[in-house]
Amino acid sequence: LLPRLAESLASKAAGEMGHDHVAATENFLLYMRALDAQGKWKKKLQVLRERIQHLDDYPNPRADVLREFVAECLAQLAKDDDDNQKENGGTTTEIITTTTRAECRKETAQLLHLHSDNWEFWKLFLANDDSPGMKESESMINEILEKVQEEQYPLRGPHLARIEREKLLCLKKKLTSTATDKSTTTTVSSLVAQMAAYGKEFAQRASCATGDLSGYIQFVLQEGSVEDAERLLESIQQQGFLTAPSSQDPKERRKELRGYIFGIQMSYHIIVQHTSLSDKWMPPWKDIITAWKDFQAFDIADQAQKENRAADELVLLAVQQLIAHKENKSNKVVAAVILEVAIAYSRHNAYLKIAAMLLYGDLNSARRSWELFRNVFIKHIQHESCSYLILPVLHGGGFYQEIISVCQEILRLQTSAIRDASEYVGRAMDIGTLEKATEFIEFQRTRMNRSLTTLEAKGRVLDCATIFNNVEGEKLGAVHGVVGGPDDLERVQKMISEAHNPHAAFSLLRLKGSSADNLNNFTENRDFDVLSYDILQSNSKRKTPREAVLSDSIRRCHHHSLLIRASLCLDATKGPKKGKLAKNSEELEKRCASLLATIKEASGFSQGDAHQSALYKDAFGVIVCICRAILSVSGGRTEASVEYLDKLEEREEAAAKLLTNSISFTKSIHKFFTAHSEENPVLVVSRFVPDCLVPIYAVFRMCASVLELFGWGKRKRNSRQSAKALVDLSISLTSMISQMKEIIESTLSKSPEVDLSGIDHVVSEDDGKRTKIRIECGQLETKTRIGRILAEMTDTLSTFDVDV
Repeated sequence: LLPRLAESLASKAAGEMGHDHVAATENFLLYMRALDAQGKWKKKLQVLRERIQHLDDYPNPRADVLREFVAECLAQLAKDDDDNQKENGGTTTEIITTTTRAECRKETAQLLHLHSDNWEFWKLFLANDDSPGMKESESMINEILEKVQEEQYPLRGPHLARIEREKLLCLKKKLTSTATDKSTTTTVSSLVAQMAAYGKEFAQRASCATGDLSGYIQFVLQEGSVEDAERLLESIQQQGFLTAPSSQDPKERRKELRGYIFGIQMSYHIIVQHTSLSDKWMPPWKDIITAWKDFQAFDIADQAQKENRAADELVLLAVQQLIAHKENKSNKVVAAVILEVAIAYSRHNAYLKIAAMLLYGDLNSARRSWELFRNVFIKHIQHESCSYLILPVLHGGGFYQEIISVCQEILRLQTSAIRDASEYVGRAMDIGTLEKATEFIEFQRTRMNRSLTTLEAKGRVLDCATIFNNVEGEKLGAVHGVVGGPDDLERVQKMISEAHNPHAAFSLLRLKGSSADNLNNFTENRDFDVLSYDILQSNSKRKTPREAVLSDSIRRCHHHSLLIRASLCLDATKGPKKGKLAKNSEELEKRCASLLATIKEASGFSQGDAHQSALYKDAFGVIVCICRAILSVSGGRTEASVEYLDKLEEREEAAAKLLTNSISFTKSIHKFFTAHSEENPVLVVSRFVPDCLVPIYAVFRMCASVLELFGWGKRKRNSRQSAKALVDLSISLTSMISQMKEIIESTLSKSPEVDLSGIDHVVSEDDGKRTKIRIECGQLETKTRIGRILAEMTDTLSTFDVDV
């Protein structure tokens, strides 16, 4: 209904002649969008052609913009005709499609003569070339190249079109060839030859040559053979792009540098897929670093502008090799030394800082990572797109308060974004730029309101709130969070009252369903192009899948939903009087029913979600068992279909059984940490603390309070089975936490080794010492922060294991 109404109104406004060119253009563009929304391509084509015929009367939009619309419309009509042909199998449709595509090429050809380097126009022309052997594309490319050959700088568009044409020919031959047909292989070889020619033309001219070819490299690696890949490497070598720059002329040296970087990047792209070529074609990282050092003599001495230095990319390429060799852990320390020296030389290069930030995270030195992150000066919308770089590092280094700081910036951005969107939509409407108003609305609705990054930030805030101000020595839950303490009820009431606010962290509690149910409800705003420098994929683990992020957010939602409801049940619980159970109040009945429903939902999620590890599922088992124990004692409920436990003995027996079951889960966690076969066990421990250990600690304290209310506290361990089970659980948890402390101590007590042999002409011994000190200081702070939390828990749990 709305698109039809928009079409009716906009068609009238677009036909009116006025002096306001902006309003006339916007009305016409609105008319086009209304037709697009309804799929009325033929009518749109008719309107566009009429508009072109009356350009003297309607000068806006320009002729080339209208022709672009015509070409896109014809391409869409041809696509629809293709779909109809597949359904009906008619020859008439095939003839119509051929005619439509020919018209599309004709319109696009006129655009290419005006804008010969416009890649979108080239893609449109090539995609609609159904001539035999794509001869029309070949003629068009040659025609444009002949036209622009006198220009000072060659255009990349026509040369890339040659490569794209070879790729499309390869795909067409693949669809029609048989298993024994070798024509596809021949086409891949032609594609490789065109890529080599493109590199020869542009590698020393443009730094983006590798980016232009990256998609075609992946195609060759998938469709071609190892021989095709090696043939491309041989072409690069013959062109001299794997030889370090040697010219003494600064301008020529810079061109050689671009070619050298291009050659290494292409080698990396191929080697990461064909590791068998590594020994022969992997450029030695020491040679790369030496080339970087040698180029400094030709660099600009004063870096007044905030720009990257020309040879910075060589540092990133060398560091990738070092990090990729995981069997040699000392390589990471050497890489850190090199990055520190490079950052000091090129202080405005954000990619160097990001690489160092991630590397220090792997070295368990989150302190230095945090310093570098602040020096990158992430602002405003970049918090949405780039926070994924630092949050896992802080999470794995015990910097929980800093996590809250970053996540608050993300949530603050949401509040300001909706205010700004409302303001600028109004401004755009006032001055008549309807397209901009639509853009603001669409961005807010589809990107900001449905942001996966914001959802993750809400969960992290709730997880780390308990540890807020712990860095200053405050106890767990001193300011925020549910920890089984006397302030829980007040905080829970605040959480419930603010859960309706979509921009508050507590709104996470409204998340329902599984990861699959919610996947289409959230938009991916993380900018993974920031890691495009990482060709060897040494940082591929940073690209956490959307499903995993969503799964963690749902897990956090269930954790805090359980904590809130358990706390409410504890508040409404009344202990027995004179050995008799008090009648359950209506309030307690509702709270117990809510907790039971949440337990069922949480258990179903934990068992059915493939993204949750065995460690986290065991932790979930501990939380659920303790929550069930609270439920059985406070309300006499175990399952919805089971009768009430109306005797003290029955409630005590049920609680003892559930607490004993939770011990089996803690033992599984203990075994996991005993083995700790992970590459970096400190990361696992540090992430486990806010994710699972703090919730376990909180529900344990709640359970202890409930049992104490019923007279089954720790002092009755020798006479009450529930008290004994509670003490046994405290002992098991203490043993588990002690194992975690031992992992932290043993891993972070090792001094990092620094071997700078072979690169002492690039970095000095003092550089190595400074980096080693940074790593050790960061590791010490991580150990101190996590150790303080674990020590507090151990002290509390140890009070249960006493003889009375």
